[in-house]
Amino acid sequence: MYSLPTEVSLLLVEDDEIDQSLVERELCAGQNGYSQLHPIFHLTKVVSLQEALDALERGCFDLVLLDLTLPDSRGVMSVQRVLEQDPLLPVVVLSGVDDEELALQSLHEGAQDYLVKGTEGGSLARAICYAIQRRSILAQLEEAEAKSRAGTKAKSAFLANMSHEIRTPLTAILGFAEIALEYTSHRKQEKALLAVRENGEHLLHVINDILDISKIEAGKFDICREEFELFPFCYSLKRTFGTRAKEKGISFGIEYCYPLPKKIVSDAQHLKQILYNLIGNAVKFTEYGGVKVVVRAFPAGEVRFDVIDTGIGISAPDQEHLFDPFTQADGSTTRPFGGTGLGLNISRRLAKSLGGDISVESEEERGSTFSLCVPGGELQEENYVTEPPEYVEAVNEVDTGIPSLRGRALVADDVPENREILAHYLQKCGVEVCEVEDGAKALEKALQERFDIILLDMQMPVLDGYGCVQELRERGVTVPVLAVTASALNSALDRCLAAGCSDYMTKPFRPHEFYDLLTKYLPERSVKSDSSDNELLEETDPAFQEIVRGFVRRLPQRRRELSEAFDRKDLAQVAALAHKLAGADLFGYKLLGNCGKSLEQASVAHDLPAVQSLWKDLQSELDKICD
Repeated sequence: MYSLPTEVSLLLVEDDEIDQSLVERELCAGQNGYSQLHPIFHLTKVVSLQEALDALERGCFDLVLLDLTLPDSRGVMSVQRVLEQDPLLPVVVLSGVDDEELALQSLHEGAQDYLVKGTEGGSLARAICYAIQRRSILAQLEEAEAKSRAGTKAKSAFLANMSHEIRTPLTAILGFAEIALEYTSHRKQEKALLAVRENGEHLLHVINDILDISKIEAGKFDICREEFELFPFCYSLKRTFGTRAKEKGISFGIEYCYPLPKKIVSDAQHLKQILYNLIGNAVKFTEYGGVKVVVRAFPAGEVRFDVIDTGIGISAPDQEHLFDPFTQADGSTTRPFGGTGLGLNISRRLAKSLGGDISVESEEERGSTFSLCVPGGELQEENYVTEPPEYVEAVNEVDTGIPSLRGRALVADDVPENREILAHYLQKCGVEVCEVEDGAKALEKALQERFDIILLDMQMPVLDGYGCVQELRERGVTVPVLAVTASALNSALDRCLAAGCSDYMTKPFRPHEFYDLLTKYLPERSVKSDSSDNELLEETDPAFQEIVRGFVRRLPQRRRELSEAFDRKDLAQVAALAHKLAGADLFGYKLLGNCGKSLEQASVAHDLPAVQSLWKDLQSELDKICD
């Protein structure tokens, strides 16, 4: 419990002698009659604001009694000036008028109380004691808040280090499990490797949940709304969970309720995170039957994803606490399915941050339906379609999971296992790989030799990834640099981009995520030919013909991406996309390939007139091929 000091030093700022006497008399009355506190008041009197400021500079006071009508100052400005001198000093305003508006202004500027002069009954003494008491409590609260902020900062630093230390070995565990699965035909070995991968991914989800709940509680969960295409977004879900469901022996599909918008506006990353949690749970808790996602849109602009499963279901009492943190429907030690109980809580918080919510309908032993509804932006009527866009179907048809790319990559990581995993996936795509173990060697190699892409671990000895990419950019190296980091905190990822990285990938990563990132920056591989302009190769190899057809089918998508980048004047993205068309001559489209190379060079050089001219030429060539 707080107790007042036995002696209180007061500064009275009052130019009227009669009012000074009244204050002294009131203080004596309060001191003698207010027995609960009975402090001894020591009063210092000044007659102007300047004298008050000088006195505050020379001495130490517990409180200021301030008149608002002084020879050198009038109104609440006097309160401002006193608190500028000492922000923690309690100020009680003494006024000759009972003015409610003036009282509110005084309190708004920081005064602790507003009293009308001449009030009897010890009210001045009480006001002084209460003001000092309130200020002391406020100071204690501010100190507690500062300690809390320091604790939050320490927790964030610990979580960042924990994330890095756990993610780094997990990268090797999951990576080598994935590689070993590609080469084993022994059923027992395959079963063991699948268990390693499944438990490694479970541990990764636990780490992500802990980091996410920490970021939400710290108010550092940034929402970034932007326009993106709905159908490719949904297809990425199908590719990820279709494989998992197949391994478990259940079905998985996505059902579209038309009409649907081609594009929506939301935070794609966090929307995907919510759906990964919901779909992941559905697959996890379903042993027979299957899981499907139903996508629909509403006239108000909302988009809804219904995740429907035929799993174990949830009882009505358990549904009431389903979204509470650290809570599971089955909390017993004998439960068949584990988990932290954070996923659904985080998902609902994220959904509300996006302006939506999650609801659930479930019946035990019959299955569950989790519905995610979020705003999709201002959806125009012409944005709606009644079937998947043609280019999405084309991508789905030819996608084999592993792209065929060409180029030379530099991989820098101080952990040999991580380099081996990255090299394995790069070489599977047909990319030549050079490996180094620190940022200094990466810098030396990148300045001496030509690479099409550089992959940097951000925490390395001698020179870290941040320093390496900064030095590369300062020396004029424009090659795409991908940060491969074990930190999943937003601050670390933002730092990667600020240092000069083109993109980033968080360890541990899934193969398809890695492939998706590579295809943004490396051109597709094909076989060189002497065919004439705009003439498809007369190749008898059916596999090669399919590659060529796939290249042509993807051209409309490439064109749309280039057009969007050109409209945004994003020359870096224009260069990256033009680079993908630079190899068109290897398919027999020499003019298109030449246009792509020239556009890439002009974009890198920031030659806007040349970019505009070459963009017209490129569109003309694309018209000939696509039509």
